[in-house]
Amino acid sequence: MTIDPAAVMPYFAPMHHPANGIAPLTTASGGAAWPSANLALYFPFRIGSPMLVTRLWFAGNGTGNADVGIFDMTSGTKLVSTGAIANSAALVLTDVTDMLLLPGFYWCGMSLSSTSQIIAAAPAIGTLRAQGVCQEASAHPLPATATPITIAYAYLPLFGVSTIAADL
Repeated sequence: MTIDPAAVMPYFAPMHHPANGIAPLTTASGGAAWPSANLALYFPFRIGSPMLVTRLWFAGNGTGNADVGIFDMTSGTKLVSTGAIANSAALVLTDVTDMLLLPGFYWCGMSLSSTSQIIAAAPAIGTLRAQGVCQEASAHPLPATATPITIAYAYLPLFGVSTIAADL
């Protein structure tokens, strides 16, 4: 299959979900404590055309280790992840094994080994639940199979998926 790079979106981030509007971007202040050590948060997303994932990223602001990954929503199987990488006070952009996602439904997940800070926003918990955001305890690094449950925290980290293979 040939993929036209111009036809795929360059990134995906849960913070840019239309239901979150612009408010989360203005409420993300230098960082917020991760809700619970070893907690994974899963944000559903759908793609309508093939997307070649080349990098996963998050906006760090503390210590500990983070893991960002993509899961098949139907089976919960982890398709690709960064593995445990150091959280830092910067944008952490990590190359991963290229993963072609076909049209369908996926989870973008993130876990943190501590309650350190991550650049985040705090939308209403009802908004996150309506979007299908979930969580999983004791899930760092991210597990091979996600077993998400309804989210209990109003927490929206700035993280996501990139289709750009090199720095611009």
